[in-house]
Amino acid sequence: MESSTPSYPDVASLPTTLSRGIPDSFEDANGHMNVRYHLDLTVHAVATMLRQVGLTDDYRTRTGCGTFALEHHLNYFAEVLVGHDVTAHLRLFERSPKVVHGMAFLLDRTSERLAATLEFTVAHVDLGTRRVSLASAHRRRDRPAGRRRCGPGLARSRHPRDGRATELSRMARAISRR
Repeated sequence: MESSTPSYPDVASLPTTLSRGIPDSFEDANGHMNVRYHLDLTVHAVATMLRQVGLTDDYRTRTGCGTFALEHHLNYFAEVLVGHDVTAHLRLFERSPKVVHGMAFLLDRTSERLAATLEFTVAHVDLGTRRVSLASAHRRRDRPAGRRRCGPGLARSRHPRDGRATELSRMARAISRR
């Protein structure tokens, strides 16, 4: 059976959304980076991608819309030590006018290992009604001519678990029926 975990070089070839060293304050009682920072750093990668595609504070103010996390799955592959340098990378698997599904990867550049992954699903939400809604770029009247719906390096790709039935389509259909 083939491993579905991407290799370090494959992940390193993706656009970098975060690069930083691990400070002493991230260390836990076990002598490595505390698990909460794996989540913080990978969520930062997702937030960076959302800003890159236009979901900024200005967008929230102008449209009254934002995003809600629907699902997160965090997996750990290698410990990260204080003083190590890490980078975060992102790949989208699927997107619709309402929902985005992807994965953030945390690489330990010092040990050259994949440290963690965060699989995520986020929905575009009308903050007034608190319900899932179409992103304004998908509303024909709001979409500038020729505008791309996905930023550089964020093109749709295959899910690393080949053959896995994606939940995104079912989730988007169920949400739109509400």
